[in-house]
Amino acid sequence: MFNKFLLREVREIGGAYGSGAYLRGNLFCFFSYRDPHSVETLERFGRCVDHFAEGKFNDKDVDEAKLATFQKLDKPKSPGAQGMTQFLHGIDDEMRQKNRDRIFACGKQDLIDVAQRYLVKKPSASTILGPDHPQIALDGSFRQVKNVQTPSIGE
Repeated sequence: MFNKFLLREVREIGGAYGSGAYLRGNLFCFFSYRDPHSVETLERFGRCVDHFAEGKFNDKDVDEAKLATFQKLDKPKSPGAQGMTQFLHGIDDEMRQKNRDRIFACGKQDLIDVAQRYLVKKPSASTILGPDHPQIALDGSFRQVKNVQTPSIGE
C-alpha cells in the first residue's frame, strides 16, 4: 500500500513527511505525520482501500511487496530476540516457516479478497494530533478532546 499508493498520494501530492499502513493484532492502521492536509489524507486512506479492493495493482507489485516483507522477516535476529519471541508469543521456527510459506503463496486475488473482506466499509475511527486546524473546527464530524500547550524549547 505504501509504495503503490500512499507514497504518491499522501507524501508527494499531499505534502506529508511520511505515511504508511500496518497491521497490529486485529487492528489495521493508516498513519501520516507532519501532514499539512490531514483531513484530505483521511479521504486518501479510504481511496487506498478502494484501490486495492478493486485490484488496481499487478502481479509484479505483489512480488515486490513480498520481497519487502521477506526483507523485514529475514533480517538477522539475536538468539535472545528469537528466544524472547518464542517465550512471549509462542512462535517457534516451524510456525515462522509456515508464515513465510503462506506469504510466498499469496497472490493478487488473495490480496483483493482480504481488502474486500476486512477493509471495505468496516467500522473505523480517526485521530488527528496537532495544532488547531480551521477546517477541523468548522467540520462537525470532528471532536476536539484536549488542547495541550507544549512548552517551547528552553522553558
